[in-house]
Amino acid sequence: MKTDALFYQLFARYPEAFFELQGQPGSVARLYDFASLELKETAQRIDGVFLPKTAGLPTYFVEVQFYRYPEIYANLLAKIYLYLKQNNPALDFRGVILFGSRSLEPRDLGPYQPLLDSGHVTRYFMDELEIAETMPLGLSVLQMVACTEDQAIVHGRHLIHRARREIDAPEEVQQLIQWIETVILCKLPMMNRKEIEAMFLVEDIRKSRVYQEALEEGREATLHEAIPVMLAEGLSESTIARYFRISAEDVRNFAKPKVAPD
Repeated sequence: MKTDALFYQLFARYPEAFFELQGQPGSVARLYDFASLELKETAQRIDGVFLPKTAGLPTYFVEVQFYRYPEIYANLLAKIYLYLKQNNPALDFRGVILFGSRSLEPRDLGPYQPLLDSGHVTRYFMDELEIAETMPLGLSVLQMVACTEDQAIVHGRHLIHRARREIDAPEEVQQLIQWIETVILCKLPMMNRKEIEAMFLVEDIRKSRVYQEALEEGREATLHEAIPVMLAEGLSESTIARYFRISAEDVRNFAKPKVAPD
């Protein structure tokens, strides 16, 4: 799955992230419907549009760009103006482009600078967003899509802990966890969902009081109990070794049944 598809999935499920990115309250999302639109009598499609539910609010057209495309501004504006021509030429609009990095933005912005200066078109560079504990949860979820492979696992684990603290509805927490797992699957296609689930379970065990006590006592008992469970859940020996910081041979040894003392 391409990165842009992940962003559009995110906006459909967590539209507040889009408005938090722009410094607005996440609650503004309640005033909009997120949609993908086919432009009439053309082969063009706008994948991300926030349509206001009430009059007087601007319509937001969103484009996600994670590869070099010099015509990105012209392409977005061409689709916006075609939509206005087919629907409402007086429509108040905002164009928003999410670049993977600043290096992907076209160098010559001359024709588009007036729109950038007026705020009718804005752009964000996802690799420059700072991850902070105090940022809204929706914005933190948005940041995860732009993370590197290594960062995605760490950030996903952090998001799961935040969701369990901040979201009261268990079904919403589970939906967020599933979406996080989907993002990691896209970034680490060599892993399967069972391995990712088990990976997060391993981390929870490592942070538990029982495990911390086991570290002080040599941790053999905990590893004898945890590793067979992890293997049964589908986690590979190499992944277990990495997260418990032991060798693959140690993993196999701890997976064997304990021999009772004579």
